Amino acid sequence: MKVVRIILLAGLLSVSIPVTGEELAAEVYRDEHIGVHAGISGQSGRIIHFGDVLPLVVQLAYDSDKLSVDEPDDEFFNAAWPEDDRPVLKDRKTVRSDSGLQTVFYFQILDCPGEQWTCPGTREYLLPEFSLNYQIDGVTESLSFRPWPSILTVSSAIPLDEEDQLFQFRKYFPTNAYPNPVSGSDRKGTAFGFVGIGMAALLGGILMWPFRLKKSSPFGAKKETRWKVLLQELEDDDAADEKRYFDQLRRCVVWYCTDELDIDPFDWLGSRDEEPELQSLFVDLLHSPTGKGPELRTRFADLIAH
Repeated sequence: MKVVRIILLAGLLSVSIPVTGEELAAEVYRDEHIGVHAGISGQSGRIIHFGDVLPLVVQLAYDSDKLSVDEPDDEFFNAAWPEDDRPVLKDRKTVRSDSGLQTVFYFQILDCPGEQWTCPGTREYLLPEFSLNYQIDGVTESLSFRPWPSILTVSSAIPLDEEDQLFQFRKYFPTNAYPNPVSGSDRKGTAFGFVGIGMAALLGGILMWPFRLKKSSPFGAKKETRWKVLLQELEDDDAADEKRYFDQLRRCVVWYCTDELDIDPFDWLGSRDEEPELQSLFVDLLHSPTGKGPELRTRFADLIAH
């Protein structure tokens, strides 16, 4: 029996080559008319990380002269998953032959298992049961199967503490998520220019020393804090670009918590009982509820006003 299998090369390229029976996905269903092999391909010994693109291989072996099978398509894949836990289907490739067909679904898991809001550390996902129809002698038959192995283990891509919890925000972003300072290389031709500028600055400082004793005007404008500036910008934003709006609002809340309260809001993901109303708002923002951006901004403004 001639079989064709798609193998990922370096996670990017795929080619079709003949394979032996030992290299096929596990057999998960068989009756007198059709056999099904299904599983996540190329994962033996590999650590799967959150967001990796995974190939689900579904191989159907049957006599095409006697049997007609509904080709596994996007709807076949999506219908098997609960709507709230459905992964993102990136691509699909199908290869047909006289002895059956093979379809590879490339997908990403981008959500926590079940109803969990947050899921640091290792996650386990139960692959769903897939349903397929085929026709023989004018009669439609149905079959169901679950890929093997049925449990998909996904590891965190970022370091965690000894209790498999997230470190504080500053552990991952020591510069508070600002870019690191740009380092420049010294150049012989400009070195003397920097020395000249330094001497001029020193001389200017000496000459301007008497004026430093003069007090600044009490009516001078005070620079607004960063979260206030961003909050003002959000008040004038119509939230047409929701993705950008929620990103700006989350940043505003984080800046307020770190600058005014000296609190890392990401600690709240570990269920710390601190500033419960702000904590609830922050968790809601992480879910980016559609159409509720301005409502959450108003809620934040009311909280800080009190």
